[in-house]
Amino acid sequence: MAWTWHKVKVYARLAGVIIALLAVLLFILSNHEKVSVKFLWWETPEIGMYLFILIVGVGSVLLWWVIRRIRHVIVETMTLVREDKTRKKLTPKTENEPTR
Repeated sequence: MAWTWHKVKVYARLAGVIIALLAVLLFILSNHEKVSVKFLWWETPEIGMYLFILIVGVGSVLLWWVIRRIRHVIVETMTLVREDKTRKKLTPKTENEPTR
């Protein structure tokens, strides 16, 4: 069996995923106590700390993704407006020419 760089990359990624899963499992097992978060008038029910941290992490990633998409739409819109302004400057006006 010949080792290629592709096989090495695949096995390295597999090892990385296994190590990450073991780290998450260890984190869950070491943080099983119940917590409740109070903020102003809002209070969460008691849930495991690992579940709370997981919810906050997933929520953060989703918020980052939404902000990134909004920024992408804003940049695209600004680019289109800039191109439209440039096109209008370069296009000669033909309003005063007689029609045939």
